[in-house]
Amino acid sequence: MIEVFLPPPFVVEVFNANEAVRISLAIFTSVVLVFIDTMLRVLVEARNFNLATNREVTIKNTFLAIVWRGWSKVDVNGKQRRFLVSGKLREDMTKKLVKSYPWLFLLSFILLTLPDVEVPMLGRVDIFLCTLMYLIPIFIEIASCVENMIELEFVETRWFKRAIKLVKQTIDFIKSVKDAIK
Repeated sequence: MIEVFLPPPFVVEVFNANEAVRISLAIFTSVVLVFIDTMLRVLVEARNFNLATNREVTIKNTFLAIVWRGWSKVDVNGKQRRFLVSGKLREDMTKKLVKSYPWLFLLSFILLTLPDVEVPMLGRVDIFLCTLMYLIPIFIEIASCVENMIELEFVETRWFKRAIKLVKQTIDFIKSVKDAIK
């Protein structure tokens, strides 16, 4: 037989379970976006390595740069430079995963304990501030992914333009349904 123990009453009164689930989903989403951003950043560094060593940017050269070539030091304008092992890449990852994001998520959980104060335009202040805190890392990662895609010149590709067109069509469809309901 499985026994289920309920948390103490003061925890149930102070803590909003729905928001805790949303924060957990935001943490998962942020981790996935950090992974995607890291992969895009590695592709950017492999591309930069190929350009610095006067190699053509092809799938083969990019793969070789990621697996083997891109980890070495290269002379760029008389200076030794590393691409895939760059300090900036490591510092950014450490800053995101150790310094910034965990504190924002912890602050989100702490903000849930604020008193329930209703503001006419915002709703409950504690939930509004909590939501704001856990959405910050997601927006930062999306912006970083877009920045890496621009650097990789994915924005000019045919599939990216089709994806943007599809998003615009979806928004127009939602607006038309909304107007039809009115």
